[in-house]
Amino acid sequence: MRKAALLGLLALLAASAARAYEPLAYPGSTWGYLSRDFAGLEGNGTQGSVTQGVDWFKLQGWTFDTYGSYIWRVRSQNEQFFNADGPLVGGVFSRGPLTVGADFAWQRYPLLHQTSPDFEAFSTWYFRHDLAAWTGLPSWGSHRALAVPFSSWG
Repeated sequence: MRKAALLGLLALLAASAARAYEPLAYPGSTWGYLSRDFAGLEGNGTQGSVTQGVDWFKLQGWTFDTYGSYIWRVRSQNEQFFNADGPLVGGVFSRGPLTVGADFAWQRYPLLHQTSPDFEAFSTWYFRHDLAAWTGLPSWGSHRALAVPFSSWG
């Protein structure tokens, strides 16, 4: 009886392994900017991040995503407390324009020889819409607008 139950359990596990779980998507992003301060406070600077995530599942219209990032910020003047870099991991639930989540970063301050573990919980929104759907496409003489974009972020 035990052998039959064990063989049945192994057959069930083998059948479930044959139908392996597949995530919904693998979203990733990068952002960054370069700056130059002419007031003598910051000098030249750069800041940015590289992120790779996995959308695992949807629950009642909410998508669950986990991600890993590398973040940095560097400038050429007053850099002791500003220059930092390090990894970040997090997870979010998102639906439409709303995202709710938490992440944990290990920011390294190279000139202070310190690392700061930082946890944060957050909520954000990003909404984009073409207002031409409400107003039509405006024209200026013989020139007609292609779109009337509107966006909100917070």
